[in-house]
Amino acid sequence: MGRAETSNSSAVAVAQAEVQRAGSAWGCRYSSSAEFEAAVLRARLRAGVYRAVRCRYVLYASALTGMLAVASHLVNYILR
Repeated sequence: MGRAETSNSSAVAVAQAEVQRAGSAWGCRYSSSAEFEAAVLRARLRAGVYRAVRCRYVLYASALTGMLAVASHLVNYILR
């Protein structure tokens, strides 16, 4: 009878340990959905999903705008 009780108590102990581990697996490390969303955005930023505007494109757009302004003034000067 002692052997059966020992195996039952060890089985119960194993089952309790599994229940505790299973319960902790469902726990979320974020306290709110806003915190979770912020973590998702940070991860996506690090992955490069949301690329920052590069200086090169801003420089090209500025140069093109300047050239168009100069060309417009030249056309107005010639046509006078």
